[in-house]
Amino acid sequence: MCVSMCVMPVFATSVDQDGLKISLTTEKETYSKSEMIKATLMVTNTNDTSVSNVSLNNALPEGYAFAKESEAEK
Repeated sequence: MCVSMCVMPVFATSVDQDGLKISLTTEKETYSKSEMIKATLMVTNTNDTSVSNVSLNNALPEGYAFAKESEAEK
């Protein structure tokens, strides 16, 4: 199973797919140019059973990049 989510700088968004709820939140709704956006991505299994072989693609829009030394860079 592969779940994809395009990251846009918003306060909160979520996607439900195959019993997995993926939510993305940021600290505020508006950011200035070159301001770092701290986002939290949470995946919750809402199924009655365990799931396996799950991957999550977190694509950034053009013009955005992960900060050096961030968890996404590791």
